[in-house]
Amino acid sequence: MVGAIAHRVKVEPARPLGRLQMANTSAAAIGPVVGGLLVGFVGWESLFLVNIPLALTALLLVRRAAPPDEVRERGSVVELLRDSDIPGILAFVAGLLLVMMAALNVAPDFRWWMLVAGTLIAALFAWRELRFNRPFLDLRLLGRNRPLMLIYLAFAVFSSVYYFVFFGLPQLLQEAGGYGPGVVGLLMLPLAGLSVLATPWAVKAMGRFGVRRVLLAGVVLLTLVAALMWLLTGTLVVPLVVVLTALMGVPYGTVGIATNQGMFVCTRPQERGVAAGIYQTCRYVGAITATVMIGVFAGAGVDQGSWARMVLAMLVLCLVTLAVSLLWRQRTD
Repeated sequence: MVGAIAHRVKVEPARPLGRLQMANTSAAAIGPVVGGLLVGFVGWESLFLVNIPLALTALLLVRRAAPPDEVRERGSVVELLRDSDIPGILAFVAGLLLVMMAALNVAPDFRWWMLVAGTLIAALFAWRELRFNRPFLDLRLLGRNRPLMLIYLAFAVFSSVYYFVFFGLPQLLQEAGGYGPGVVGLLMLPLAGLSVLATPWAVKAMGRFGVRRVLLAGVVLLTLVAALMWLLTGTLVVPLVVVLTALMGVPYGTVGIATNQGMFVCTRPQERGVAAGIYQTCRYVGAITATVMIGVFAGAGVDQGSWARMVLAMLVLCLVTLAVSLLWRQRTD
């Protein structure tokens, strides 16, 4: 939809993509605060119940505001199910779930069995996707487009760093710092707030310096901020936490929009729907990776000792992201 709208109004795709990124990070700014208040005053169950009216509101907005897609809005439900690769979706979920359960050691007696089963299912999933006409995850698109594959890898690893902070820091503040959920939500607010401010700057910078330079600048800044997170192993005073969460918001907004635009320029128009879906999958692969690693490093709870190990892991992931970003070049064909 973004590509079609940008083409119709004759603007660079980075501008509407930047606005989407701003909307995304604005919602992320509100989420931790509202979530903390709901947990503190209502209970954790409310986090699930509040999604019902939000989802219904989103549905109504999409029906009212989204442009029609007359070419694709045809066909029967049977055709939709036939073309949706249900077995591929189930294999993807099953393989990922089994590997996650093995990594988190949720069933110690079956850990290696789950790991072997998850790996075999993943292999079968790849075999099927390469042979299915309408695959759930188009592995052929990745195989023939090296720049796109590098963008996906950079974004997935970057997301792991971000979610280390987004998931791990609130636990550190509550368990080691003694702050309540509502206060923790407010302390995370600068992260998303600075992301909103950094996004339009990054859009303008990409127009002047190119996607690659902005991406590299964002990753370098991400590495520096991750290193500064080590300061929290010594103290958890509010001013330091606010400064560090605000600083993390700048590379999040910068790298987020740069990788998004990198994905856009690496694909042909007819591929962008699938490419965008895989891009979002990389975000959640990064989130899952961070969650698993937090469980490994802080199985008994997040304290300043386990946070030190997490910071080291973040720095390694930052260096991987930087290496991948250095290899990336914009596709020209």
